[in-house]
Amino acid sequence: MNAWTAKLIDTQGDVRKLAEQTYYNARSSFRYFKEARRTHSANGDLFVLAMGKVGSRSLTNSLAAARPQHHLRVDKAHCVCKEGEQYYGQIFERAYGSWDKFPEKHKFLIYKRKAQARYIRNALEKGKNIKIVVPLRDPIATNVSSFFHNFIWWPKELLTICQANAPGCIEKLKAHYLEHHLHDVPLTWFDMELKQVFDIDFLATEFPKDTGYKIYNGKGYEVMIVRLENLNHCATKAFKEFLGLDDFHIVSDNEGKDKWYNSVYKEFKSNVKFPAAYIDMMYNSKWYRHFYSEEELQNFRKRWEETQPLSLVH
Repeated sequence: MNAWTAKLIDTQGDVRKLAEQTYYNARSSFRYFKEARRTHSANGDLFVLAMGKVGSRSLTNSLAAARPQHHLRVDKAHCVCKEGEQYYGQIFERAYGSWDKFPEKHKFLIYKRKAQARYIRNALEKGKNIKIVVPLRDPIATNVSSFFHNFIWWPKELLTICQANAPGCIEKLKAHYLEHHLHDVPLTWFDMELKQVFDIDFLATEFPKDTGYKIYNGKGYEVMIVRLENLNHCATKAFKEFLGLDDFHIVSDNEGKDKWYNSVYKEFKSNVKFPAAYIDMMYNSKWYRHFYSEEELQNFRKRWEETQPLSLVH
């Protein structure tokens, strides 16, 4: 094959990719905005905006069930800013390697997230009534949960070993997690999705660690940040204050309870410890130092940090 032919093939591939992306963008946008119109509420929108694996699914479902009280359209989103849209797509590119390898459902999902982000930005720009709930949790717990949730991105050999619950599974999982997982998501998400989007300085005032939540007022919108570690205990009071709900509580959907990896996940959380450098990177974040006390961060460290070389027996 000569250089001209190779270039022509590359060009045809780029054109095909662009055509496909245009199609998925149009279809996903049409579907999303059609559903938004169908579930429209004159009272406004309520979004659970989260990085993923912070309890957002249970929270969204619980808030949707309470719609007869708050009368808001309920939805869940992972990104609002354009940088967040691009980053979300890059996560899939890193996992699959190229657009051609994306499953169709993930092609649609990427462009659904983009449509959601445009919808939220448009609502904020037009001053529509919108309320945002932002859940967060221990960043290492977030990463570990995300790592298992996205098991389809593990190497085939590792997946086979762990599905068989074979010896060495936990050690290999730890090595793959440390080397390949996108650890910076909890460290960059707040700067992208809070600092860039909302005209609120979330770090300017003290976050009440005793209650585990705080409500911030913006221009035509409100944001409530709530810690997952406190959610079951503070939900009734927090959502009475935020939405006027009576006797609100979280209904867990136990999403991972019946997953094949449940027992491996539990063993990983119970036995795996991480190097001090990794622990420092995760817990020295300005955001987590703001939302958690020094004592709480130390307790997280004790859970995950290596105190001596471990020999994991599976």
